[in-house]
Amino acid sequence: MGSKANKQIQKRFRSHFGSRHLEQIASTTDTMSSAPCQALMNTETVTIQEQVNVLEAATAIVGTQIQFANKYKILDVEGRQIFFAAEETSLMKRQLKMFCPTCAPWKVGIALTDETNERAFIVDRPCTCTICCWNRPVANISDASGTPLGTIQDPFLCCNYMFTVKDPSENDVLYVDGGCCQLGFCCPFPCEPCDKVIFDIKDKDSESLGSITRTVPGCLKFIFAPDVDNYTVDFSRVQQPDHRALLIVTSLLIDFEYFSRNANNSTGGGLAACLLSAATS
Repeated sequence: MGSKANKQIQKRFRSHFGSRHLEQIASTTDTMSSAPCQALMNTETVTIQEQVNVLEAATAIVGTQIQFANKYKILDVEGRQIFFAAEETSLMKRQLKMFCPTCAPWKVGIALTDETNERAFIVDRPCTCTICCWNRPVANISDASGTPLGTIQDPFLCCNYMFTVKDPSENDVLYVDGGCCQLGFCCPFPCEPCDKVIFDIKDKDSESLGSITRTVPGCLKFIFAPDVDNYTVDFSRVQQPDHRALLIVTSLLIDFEYFSRNANNSTGGGLAACLLSAATS
């Protein structure tokens, strides 16, 4: 990263966090390409919008869902698209997510949406034979050059939805905790309080740094594609760009593991038919 970009980031964070963090921030920004780093540091929150695949929704309605590649728009706090994420998993491997999402492998590429379309991050979660607490899955995140940024692990916890974010040295740096007592987990629906699930972002000292909020986008999408969601990542108090990148990937991991099952598929289109009938009666 150029010296001018580094000075802009340092000036931005000196006013928020003081000078004691600047050395750590500078060493982090040197490991990442300047454009993705600046895109991450120039916004306090991002919104991740999962894109509806009409063919996938149609196959689910008839009860024989075929998993197509997930795609996501990533917007900054002003609603401008800064990244685009697309699943790069093969067709056969994608179908495994419907039967064993904890074990199934997947890969996602994240690219900038400026004039360069520069590849920013690569997410690779290899296949694992996971049984309860044994051999828990791990997602590996690297930048475009292949330099590791960290990993995200889904530990085994009874009655709790939690992810551990680690740096390249396998040190715990952040925890993303969804608890277990939210209605949005067991009965998601496009009305309060069932339309949201909130995951708290905490550091090693249990200090709150922000949140990841999963939201059911609306009635029409919910009827025909109930597995399509939006995520808002508030990382305004997260100081390092690589940690912000890891939190965006954590949102994708949450979606892949917990919210990728289309209820229309298990009911042979019954959910869509019932809700549409109720809405028109």
